[in-house]
Amino acid sequence: MIRSCIRIRIALILLGASLALAFGGAQAQARNVPGSASAATQDLSEIITDEMADAILDALDGDGGAGVGGVSQDASGNVTISSMGGGFLTEGGTFGGVRLTYRDLDIDGEIEGDMLVGAATLGQRLDGGVVVFASLLIEELDVDTPYNSGTVESTGYGLALGAATRNGAGLNYSATFGLMELDYDVTRSAGAVSGNYEASRWFVDLRGTNSVFLESTQVDYDFGLRHVRQSDDAYTETGGGAVAAQDYDSTVAFLNTRTHFGADMAARPYLQGDMRYVFNDNASLPGIGSTSSEGLRGYLGLGMTGDLQGLSYDAGLGGHFNEDGYAGLGARLSVNLRF
Repeated sequence: MIRSCIRIRIALILLGASLALAFGGAQAQARNVPGSASAATQDLSEIITDEMADAILDALDGDGGAGVGGVSQDASGNVTISSMGGGFLTEGGTFGGVRLTYRDLDIDGEIEGDMLVGAATLGQRLDGGVVVFASLLIEELDVDTPYNSGTVESTGYGLALGAATRNGAGLNYSATFGLMELDYDVTRSAGAVSGNYEASRWFVDLRGTNSVFLESTQVDYDFGLRHVRQSDDAYTETGGGAVAAQDYDSTVAFLNTRTHFGADMAARPYLQGDMRYVFNDNASLPGIGSTSSEGLRGYLGLGMTGDLQGLSYDAGLGGHFNEDGYAGLGARLSVNLRF
């Protein structure tokens, strides 16, 4: 009788272990399906477009300086290195600038690798504070996607056109439309399955900026809305299956504020607060969702700006937040050396 009970218990334990392995394995493989690279590329298209839009506006607000560099780290440990060289501004109002941004990505353990984004902008300041501009865009990706034991490599080139107002420290607006053509090489299942496809992406970035002065305090803020749509061509995997054409969208609403204290101080402390809300539409993705999370994201921090013999700096430290609360510490340091 005792031996029978022991055999029954062993059988139940083995059955439970088998079911756990079966269902656990099924869940692990649920995102390793044809077309699963798109779960990452939707998130990456949003990140890349964010960097491109900022690079273009940096050139609009530049004063001809060169040698700009910056390093920042967010709550997830993503390190961003930006540089801007070759900026110029002529007496006739023609301006330009080149910015390259490198990011060492680690997004929730689902996207890990390198991203490089570049924008070369040329524009003209017209009468009445109107500015028109055009930018050549480039991007390079080389990332791992652990959720499907795969990789994503891509190269893209594009063009952005836009117009803006620049009327001193008052309320100003800008509108940018960009179009990218992309080529992707993707793998999954540790390289056993591979594919190549082309894609196109367009984005619209609308924003306003303003500065308000209250005695020795200056409040700078910008707000806006950006929409990104990417369309992936159909392709057939080598060693896998057929992947249908896919479209996916991301929309971001944002508000950024920075309050400077001490108008006549060589080094000015500031309080910064950023907030953004992300909406995703990935209904056409193949049952895998996206690595990008919808919802509210924010940042609150302190920093210091100043000038030292032709060199200006901006250093800051603060906390990142999302809908679940505190997400981690972030830091930044940028330096502008005029030559």
